[in-house]
Amino acid sequence: SGPPLCVAEVRLQLLGIDAKHLNASLQEELAAAFSGRLARLVDVPPSAVRDNFGSAGGVTFANTSADGLLAFAFVDLPAGHTLAQVRDRLSSQAVRGPIVASFEAVEQENGGPVGWAAGALLNLGVVADVLAVPAAQREDQ
Repeated sequence: SGPPLCVAEVRLQLLGIDAKHLNASLQEELAAAFSGRLARLVDVPPSAVRDNFGSAGGVTFANTSADGLLAFAFVDLPAGHTLAQVRDRLSSQAVRGPIVASFEAVEQENGGPVGWAAGALLNLGVVADVLAVPAAQREDQ
């Protein structure tokens, strides 16, 4: 399992979602929905999921191409959690349902599809990757 605190970088490529159509408010709503579901999948408290700026309970989004949105977060893994376990729990197939649920929750709050095509969620492709963050790059050092 490694040192008392391991940090994993989680990258989720969401194919078919274009970030250009997501305003700041929608990105905040999605970040909150994503981080909570990510924490449950990995079995850590919500505060253990941080965005690119170190804010707890957050996920960072970036538009990577015309047909893809990148969602990434840093997850503090307590003793006993391994990167292999996180990779298993966040396989592309396992994480797709919670991601779709996050989009659907935001749609419900906003009265329908917002920022993505109505059928985009049906065909949503997800590519998940989990990387170790070297100790030299961590803020807790």
